[in-house]
Amino acid sequence: MATYNGDNTYGRSSAALVQTVKPPTLTSSPNPSTFGEVVTFTAKVSSSTATGTVTVSDGSTTLGSLTLSNGAATFTTATLSAGTHFIVATYNCNYGNSSATLTQTVTKRTTTVTLTSSANPSITGQPVTFSATVSPLTATGSVTFRDYGPTHTDSDACQEL
Repeated sequence: MATYNGDNTYGRSSAALVQTVKPPTLTSSPNPSTFGEVVTFTAKVSSSTATGTVTVSDGSTTLGSLTLSNGAATFTTATLSAGTHFIVATYNCNYGNSSATLTQTVTKRTTTVTLTSSANPSITGQPVTFSATVSPLTATGSVTFRDYGPTHTDSDACQEL
């Protein structure tokens, strides 16, 4: 707002202006990503001479606060959990804050299971030991063994062993 206070000849007057601060643009690469993969978030503001900081958040969790350089700020992370993340980049400047959002999808890493048998073929009544190996070896969780029977079809119910 600007106010002219007047003088001996002219009366007082004022004018208001709403200054719009353009929100930053926000991109990520890659998107979607895989758990453990490095993701780079880039926030850019409309002017390459802009100053201030950009705060990058995953919902209510702040991931980082970055200083603009040439109108851009970059943040990398490899710690996003599998699932959907709502990323917000907030540009903090003298004229207030403005923000941009994007959805980052993080998929689970792929696994493979190798199944072996201590006796194959086996005969009725013979003890058989089944072993499952999950790759990568850093995977955690459990393995369920099932017996589909000799005439299994995809519509058959299965039994847990």
